[in-house]
Amino acid sequence: MDPIGRNTPVRTLVHAAAVAVTLAAGVHGTPQGGGFGSASQPAVGLARAADANGDGALSGAEWITFLQGLGADTDGALDRLRVEARLLALDPDGDGVTTAADLELVLAAGGPRRYGLLATIVRGIADGDGDGAVSETERETFIAAALPASGGPVAELVVMGWLRSGASLPPPADRNAMTVPVILATLDAALDADANGVLTLSDLNALHRGLDANGDGLIDAGELASAARGPMGPSLPSAAWRNRWSIGADARERPPLMPWQRTLDDALAIAAATGKPLLVCVNMDGENASEALAWGRYRDPDFVALAAGFVPVVASPDRRNARERDDRGRRLADRRFGRLLNSEHIDIEPVLYERYFNSNRVAPRHVGVSPDGKILFDVFLVQDLALVDDKLREYGVAAAAPPDPATLSEAELLASPDAANRDELERRFVTADERTRARLAGLALSPVRATQHAELLHLALRDPSAAVRRQGVWTMVQHAPLAPLALLPPAFAEVGGDPELRSLLVVAARRASEEASDDARRKEAAFIHRVFSTLYEPSETVDVERWRLALSIAPLVLANALTEARMDVVTDALDGLERATDAAPEDVDLWVQLAATRMLLADISLALGRNPAYFFEDAIRACEAALALAPEDGEALAYHAWASHMLSDPETAAEMAARAVPRLVRNAGSPLAARVLEVLANARTSTLYAAIGAGEEWPPATVPDACAAYELLLAHPAGTEAHAKAYLDMLGALRAFGVQSGVLRRALARWPTSGEMHAYLRFQILRDAGSDALEAAYEETPLALVSEAQRPAIDWFRGLATLVGAEQRVNNREAESALAAYGRSIEWFARSIEAAPDFTGSAAHYQCLALAGTARLQSAAGLLHEAADSIVAAVTTAPQSSELADGLGESPADSAREILATLERSDEPDLAVDLATRLAEAGLDVAGGGRAPAER
Repeated sequence: MDPIGRNTPVRTLVHAAAVAVTLAAGVHGTPQGGGFGSASQPAVGLARAADANGDGALSGAEWITFLQGLGADTDGALDRLRVEARLLALDPDGDGVTTAADLELVLAAGGPRRYGLLATIVRGIADGDGDGAVSETERETFIAAALPASGGPVAELVVMGWLRSGASLPPPADRNAMTVPVILATLDAALDADANGVLTLSDLNALHRGLDANGDGLIDAGELASAARGPMGPSLPSAAWRNRWSIGADARERPPLMPWQRTLDDALAIAAATGKPLLVCVNMDGENASEALAWGRYRDPDFVALAAGFVPVVASPDRRNARERDDRGRRLADRRFGRLLNSEHIDIEPVLYERYFNSNRVAPRHVGVSPDGKILFDVFLVQDLALVDDKLREYGVAAAAPPDPATLSEAELLASPDAANRDELERRFVTADERTRARLAGLALSPVRATQHAELLHLALRDPSAAVRRQGVWTMVQHAPLAPLALLPPAFAEVGGDPELRSLLVVAARRASEEASDDARRKEAAFIHRVFSTLYEPSETVDVERWRLALSIAPLVLANALTEARMDVVTDALDGLERATDAAPEDVDLWVQLAATRMLLADISLALGRNPAYFFEDAIRACEAALALAPEDGEALAYHAWASHMLSDPETAAEMAARAVPRLVRNAGSPLAARVLEVLANARTSTLYAAIGAGEEWPPATVPDACAAYELLLAHPAGTEAHAKAYLDMLGALRAFGVQSGVLRRALARWPTSGEMHAYLRFQILRDAGSDALEAAYEETPLALVSEAQRPAIDWFRGLATLVGAEQRVNNREAESALAAYGRSIEWFARSIEAAPDFTGSAAHYQCLALAGTARLQSAAGLLHEAADSIVAAVTTAPQSSELADGLGESPADSAREILATLERSDEPDLAVDLATRLAEAGLDVAGGGRAPAER
């Protein structure tokens, strides 16, 4: 048994989970990213980092203290960079901190070979001119910047900054070489034990359990040494953990049978109607008794018959599925429990804890609660699970079996809160014709009915029929106080081009806030109303149309060369300007030219690695002199804005930028204009994020100003991918999914081979439309219109998109279409290699993963000969990728072992021998057997 922590919230310490489909899922960079290698084993590194007393072992107290120090949020999500900073220590002299002496050592010749990945990153950052060597000046500059002014060790935030910079280091000349960004991406994947794209306390606990070979909860020196010799990546709980309570070999093949209810409210309504008591169950991944219950008792007809005398609900803090619904909005029930979504068994826990757990979180647990709220029994921390059976026999209420849902009328299904009847109603929706689906969408919510059906609206908003989607939106407009708030942003995306319906949705969001039944719902609805009531409003600061017109005819203004020689020339010019302003102090133009010259010297100083603060300060003084003579001079305001921004004075920068923007239209195409737009966008975005973080309102002009500034940066000659990403991130924070989609298309039109933009494309389309739409995007504008020179890269990105789509189809449990998508992915990568051999290393890596995915599906379908051929092709296509996991958390090597184990149990043992021989010839060590298959 495993206590979850009697006084520690389950979401913030043990087995936390977060809902996210992030950009990390299925993303490993660009086609030029090259080959893949191994990072150090994360579980072992974490254990050593947590070993506070340095005795070579890890106690439970040390582990909990380590987790508490990582600063997890309320959902247990972690800052990846902070975890990696603890893991990748830069301490060659072994004194426990990173000091100037350590930096001297790692920046010396041979540092990367002797001191590891973080040393490689540090050298790459310190090498300011990119010549492959760290000069004396570069070394001194880097160390001075890294150390605090007061002396002492390097701060953790600085190390996190190194890691962030390391992720964007330029690739080496050899495009197939292992690069720092690829190593960091591999480390990210290795830490993310459940492969859901979000690093949480649950992931670190899974890695910790994998080290515990004897299952005693402690990690001794022997277990650490044994793990250090193994492969990289998350281990599974040891045999001792798995076998303390036995589970049959076929347990995972049996269907879950428990009749769980989706919410506590539903369960209480059924208990009141039937007189049955509640059965509150708590379960946790990796805990022995919980495993025996989930894969054994909850699938045993005899146990389920005992549970029939109750109304059961289950709480579990672990997220197993990256997605909860397929591309059509259909529920993807959790394979461990059946019926429920991950969010349902996660979100119910705080409510159950407050009512029934007596301030004590522990798993597994079974609590009986009478219809009047009396606790009948509370069974936990027992060695004999038969005690649970005894309590079910004692307190269960015999009642007639509920009617078969298939025999109920539509009205009866609409009135019922029972999960079985909800399932049937949703099945009827999916299989009905368009007219019936639209009618059911209109019936999903009703103020005269106690039971609401939000799932019908999930289905309606992902329906292939525009009429059904619009009916779903209209139902939410009509019954706003009952509408599921999570569906309001997708509803706005659906009607983005219809101002009238959009305005009705804005009113609906306001009504949902005003008539909310609790404070959390009120705040959420108010946030949505605040976003969409201003998102489409024009900016009063930026006249976007005038700027667009000016940009369409503005000449391209090239920036000056930022070199030492240029600095000498500009310094000479500065002397002349200073004499001129002394002679004519009332000349505004001279003061503006002086400010511009000092700004140029600041830029050159930055480029040369010198401190530019002096020049920025002098530029501000020149601007103030100009503004004293001409308070609304656009260039003086603009230079003041940028200098203030660079000197970390955001309030002054924002004020000056807002005043400057209307006066810079004539110089729209200049770098200065782009800088002022950037300052304004950054200022408004910072205001927005601060307000969101504090749960407060933001000024009405915030979102329109930010959107206007970012829109113009997208069109500006000096606009960058970083501007586009910042815009997309802001829109994502606002859940403005429809606007975000349009911005992404415009960004791709400008930067069609950007790895960041294609990563966003995969994320955005899979979130909003699904796998088919993702592949179709590469046949549509703008990607269909790229030049021939860009086509190989687009084919590479299309191959990766198709691979990620195939993985999503696996999650959707669509084996046949996933198999076909894997095949298309392999072909697109082959086309990119044929046209651009430089892409071979990275393309072969993904072909390896696609072939392994193909093999798993073939094996599951009983196509054992085909599966054997595919897995051999996988490990021979890219041997270096065999131990690396795909977006589903599966590696080709583990897939090979699973397929081999399947063959050994089959009627074709000779095929198993042949496969083992072929894998050994390919250099793959197949010892150790396969893993338990992932729950999908």
